[in-house]
Amino acid sequence: MPRTPASEADLPPAGVRTLREVERDAIIRALQAYPASKKAAARALGISIKGMYNKMHRLGIGPTRETART
Repeated sequence: MPRTPASEADLPPAGVRTLREVERDAIIRALQAYPASKKAAARALGISIKGMYNKMHRLGIGPTRETART
């Protein structure tokens, strides 16, 4: 089924976070909680390490200060 472009009516109301934002934040928090082990971070999220790397790539999460422990 072809995708149709989203209109403003399809967007969440102001103040509501998208699933992408929630997923990205969860991964970043897990990486901060387990800075020495992406495998442990993935396990804490209930996903495989391969799934973790795929999501990190898709969401533009890399080894930056963003994922470093603050």
